Amino acid sequence: GKPDTVYLDMLSVYNLKVHTIPPVFLDSIVLDDTKHNIIEVPAPQGSLLVNIKGDNPDNNKIKCIVRKSGLPNTIHILDADKTQKYLTGLYDLEILTNPRIYKDAVKINQSKTTIIEIEEPGDVIINFKNESFGTLVYEEGKLLTNIYDFTPDNNHYRFRLQPGYYRIVYREKNKTSSGNTGEKKFRVLEGKTVVHNL
Repeated sequence: GKPDTVYLDMLSVYNLKVHTIPPVFLDSIVLDDTKHNIIEVPAPQGSLLVNIKGDNPDNNKIKCIVRKSGLPNTIHILDADKTQKYLTGLYDLEILTNPRIYKDAVKINQSKTTIIEIEEPGDVIINFKNESFGTLVYEEGKLLTNIYDFTPDNNHYRFRLQPGYYRIVYREKNKTSSGNTGEKKFRVLEGKTVVHNL
């Protein structure tokens, strides 16, 4: 909790990088040999926690991409359920659940912890009786988002999906008519396991 003293060559000009997230830089530092130099770098920080509800150990495997708000570059990859310090400001989060969750302009305040609560995923087991092509989609109102494409080389699948409404559209490999297309709608509940045999 106390500052350290570093002994440096007085004849050089220095650039300083503080390893905060994101880092802070101070360039062209000239030292005065008549005193103990104190270099002040403003770096106010707060903390961020992405909390996945539930006690499933797989929740800790979920990652979160952190970007400065409005900018495309990734500045950090955050593990869910782990508190991390960031410089104060606004950040955009891309939480790598399935489907992904986006939180824009999340504010980090000095000396405070910002907590983002995420519902616990549910487990979905899908078994095809016969080799089939198909698609798993997420329903968000009238918007359908493709989650996964099924291929005939595998008949058994397991997913961890966020709570919500989904559907499977599928057709057996040996059937060529669109009239043979099947559809299964289902709901995923927080922390629950569902099995669908098709």
